[in-house]
Amino acid sequence: MIEILAIVIGTMGFGWLTYRSKMLSADGAIAAMLMGNWVLYFGGWPWITALLFFFLSGTLWGKTLRPVAEVADPKAGQARDWRQVFCNGGIFALFSPGLYSSCGSEVAQLMALSLCISTADTWASEIGVYFGGKTFDVRSWKPVPQGLSGGVSAAGTIAALLGALAMSGVAYWTTAGAFSVSQGLMISVGGFVGMLLDSWLGATWQARYQNELHEWQEQPQTGWSLVSGRPWVDNDLVNFFSNLIVCILYSLVLILQFFIHL
Repeated sequence: MIEILAIVIGTMGFGWLTYRSKMLSADGAIAAMLMGNWVLYFGGWPWITALLFFFLSGTLWGKTLRPVAEVADPKAGQARDWRQVFCNGGIFALFSPGLYSSCGSEVAQLMALSLCISTADTWASEIGVYFGGKTFDVRSWKPVPQGLSGGVSAAGTIAALLGALAMSGVAYWTTAGAFSVSQGLMISVGGFVGMLLDSWLGATWQARYQNELHEWQEQPQTGWSLVSGRPWVDNDLVNFFSNLIVCILYSLVLILQFFIHL
């Protein structure tokens, strides 16, 4: 009973601090508290530590590295809301009840992969817009503004790879080797691929608008016209689907490995 009370107080304190420091909006803080309790119940402290690394590292880059120029993402620099919390950590959390099943190692890999994808994408966005440099549309390879979904830069690409490797290493260390080193490297590659898929979906599905001056924006405004994507698809949905697709593909690889070794 005392342990449960301590957990509740701790998560409430975390939610309050993140809200007060403007890391999360009010609904984002509530979503993070609920997700944290869920992961703590099913996965324990090791997986909470991995989740905190993703959240705190991404927030740290966002708070300390200011973009060198105005970016096209309307949410850049703002507190994360509940949709961002769920779309980046929801799949990871939903896997956690399977940790103590007969497929526990496979579930652990998928959880680490989900966090690697989110970390790679977050690091790419925050670090990429800070260092600037030429940014290109991943589909057409034409120059686009910094921070526009679907755009890739050298700095952002390197940051994504480092983020995936760091997150994989943290998950391996905190979970005391729930998966092997070679599996961890595969997970890192999967995280990097997830970032690339996120960029492709951003360039293909996500709504992007232009005005008469051919400036880009991701949010509808008076005088701006939809030039690509679907009006109902935003960056949060792109994050969610890129994460989901890569996790499904990795699951198929694990299933194939199972049948090969029968």
